Amino acid sequence: MGIRIVVLESPTLTLELLEFSGSLTRKKLLEGTQEGTEIQGHLKFGFYVPDMDACLKHLASLKINVLRVWTDSDTKNRNSLIEDPDGNLIQFFQ
Repeated sequence: MGIRIVVLESPTLTLELLEFSGSLTRKKLLEGTQEGTEIQGHLKFGFYVPDMDACLKHLASLKINVLRVWTDSDTKNRNSLIEDPDGNLIQFFQ
């Protein structure tokens, strides 16, 4: 699919890193822009939740739009995705 995913885990933190084969580097995106220009919305955080149904119910109670809910075909783990106010993606996975 053109995506390389690495998951780093410790007893207190899980960090998922994604690399998209068709993505542009930060340098390429900023080419020709004024010095000090920054990029918004190109970041995703992920959090483990022990109960996806409870997480989705809580998000709904906060009136937070869930962009997508899916089940990973390999692990059968459930995932959901939202956007923060700046457009950064936040994933919850069980």
